[in-house]
Amino acid sequence: MTTTAVTSSEVTAGLIDDLDTKWTGNITYSFPGAGAVWTAGYGEGEPLNAAYGVFNATQITGFQAIMKVWDRYIAPSITEVSDTSPGDIRIAFTDISSPGSGGPAAYAYSPPSGTEVSVNGDIWVDDSYKSSTFASRTGDAQILIHEVGHALGLKHSFEAPTLPAAYDSTTYTVMSYTTEDYFFTWSGGGGSISYSYTDTTSFTPMVLDIMAIQKLYGTDKTTASGNTVYKFTDTDLNGRQAIYDAGGTDTIDLSALTRGSDLDLRRGSYSDVAYYSIDDQIDDLVAIYGSGFESFIRSAMTNPDTKAFEWERNVGIAFSTTIENAIGSSSDDRIVGNATHNTISGLGGADRLYGREGSDTIAGGGGADIMDGGSDLDNLDYRKSATGVTIDLNARTASGGDAQGDRFINFEGVRGTSYVDSLTGASGYSSLSGYGGDDLLRGYGGNDRLDGGLGADTMRGGRGNDDYIVDNTRDSVDEASDGADGIDAVVSTVSFSLIKSSKLSGDVENLLLDGYEDAKAIGNGLDNRITGNRGDNVIAGGAGNDTLTGDHGLDTFRFNTKPTSTNIDTITDFYVVVDTISLSKAIFSAIAGTGYLTAGQFVKNLTGLAEDTSDRIIYETDTGKLFYDTNGSTAGGSQQFATIGTNLALDNNDFYIA
Repeated sequence: MTTTAVTSSEVTAGLIDDLDTKWTGNITYSFPGAGAVWTAGYGEGEPLNAAYGVFNATQITGFQAIMKVWDRYIAPSITEVSDTSPGDIRIAFTDISSPGSGGPAAYAYSPPSGTEVSVNGDIWVDDSYKSSTFASRTGDAQILIHEVGHALGLKHSFEAPTLPAAYDSTTYTVMSYTTEDYFFTWSGGGGSISYSYTDTTSFTPMVLDIMAIQKLYGTDKTTASGNTVYKFTDTDLNGRQAIYDAGGTDTIDLSALTRGSDLDLRRGSYSDVAYYSIDDQIDDLVAIYGSGFESFIRSAMTNPDTKAFEWERNVGIAFSTTIENAIGSSSDDRIVGNATHNTISGLGGADRLYGREGSDTIAGGGGADIMDGGSDLDNLDYRKSATGVTIDLNARTASGGDAQGDRFINFEGVRGTSYVDSLTGASGYSSLSGYGGDDLLRGYGGNDRLDGGLGADTMRGGRGNDDYIVDNTRDSVDEASDGADGIDAVVSTVSFSLIKSSKLSGDVENLLLDGYEDAKAIGNGLDNRITGNRGDNVIAGGAGNDTLTGDHGLDTFRFNTKPTSTNIDTITDFYVVVDTISLSKAIFSAIAGTGYLTAGQFVKNLTGLAEDTSDRIIYETDTGKLFYDTNGSTAGGSQQFATIGTNLALDNNDFYIA
């Protein structure tokens, strides 16, 4: 893989003659036909040449495909029009000179710089190419890709001021005449073999071409703006190509390849996709033609003047493109992420996977993989493993299933399998997810997030402020082991109690119900913060000064511990008629009867005091305080037990005693 270390100013100088030499507005092209009109004194007399000719239907199809490729990159649209009103760009054949004698295969006139003249943008192809189809992914198509570059305003990379020498090749720009390597074709058998070779083809404009043309015209924001998957097969890669993608969450998928790759997701980078070394090519050819030809094959393919293409730097990513995700092959791959949040899957083989910047998720898959999450918060992912795994982020050890033989560094989280896993976090923040199976999760230290997933899981947060995700009544939370401390929380999709039990050891301060199911949330003797979900919840703070939030649904706030000055709960979102305050008969024993309070047992005012001997629940409207009074207007029996909203339309029917 290669990162393209060239600046925008170097590309501008090396590939653009003049920033003002370009088309204004949308761009059109047309195909001259029989009887096409050319202005008097046109150019070098190309239309008057005896070899003049027009494109046939097959050639038109080939050129249309090329124009569609260029159109993908730039803000103006490029569209075909009838030649009765000629397009900005026209293309036809004429006699230039024999390419074999060193003359050009084609040439193009540049766009206008100021007043347009008839030759501007026109492309002329030597008549020796009249039999070509200009089909995509061929050397002849590359000739026309090059000429369209001229017709849009690009210059040769080797004309002063030049591109830096390291980038003056068709690997980086189709505006170069220099090829770095050659594609070999072998034939024969028995007593003889032979070969031919051609310049390695650039199937598309390359990374620096895209940068330059977008400098002239701006970027097309609609090209591949959805979630695009670029899936390669071995036959897609017999040349070079560049990817431009305007947006979405995109993926390069190498899963269909039989050879390993060196893939780099960074902007402006080049990757070796399905890398095929010269030595491996020689081995395969010797297997076909026999060891007696090995010296002959090696001499041809390693000749410095005709070095064989190794599927090296064959896929580039435009500087204006972000690819988020990558899927490797069944072979040994090396994949490097970029500054965004990448999801990288190595699949089979012994892979080397690097997340770099961003919060990345990396799955090595089968094989002994080396993984580096890089900076930010990164996750190891073993969800596709066929058996359980044991992962210790602190010790950086891995075993079992797809984790066997893995080595890793710089990961803060791990996602387990559908089977029984043992997951241990790092000394700082860790996010552990069991996914499925009866898992053991240990936070180790720091502020951790522990999610057992499906199954009956045991979660130990250890030191720090930990969040426990509970989704099974058989899950257990351990805040008593591993030096547990901090302010902790349980997030549960099922009913949960913070009171110590076989399902909870140690002290957890906060509880949040998640989802839509009706559930109960029970506090303990600490000052809890308890929040309901979108269902109908029963919320009981227990002892302590608790903060209770019902969220959505018809919620019941249960008071079943003795009111004291250290046991006053705050209800943050009580909705009259919708929600209910439930009072324990055993605790609020001075209230006669059960069921809803009678009108005589409730009073609201600005003083918070009982107004007669039958008043038991008093709502102080300006402060939102709720008092329980054991003896009504007689002195000495009042104690605040809750605070709710002020000036609510509260009445006795909002209270239920049971």
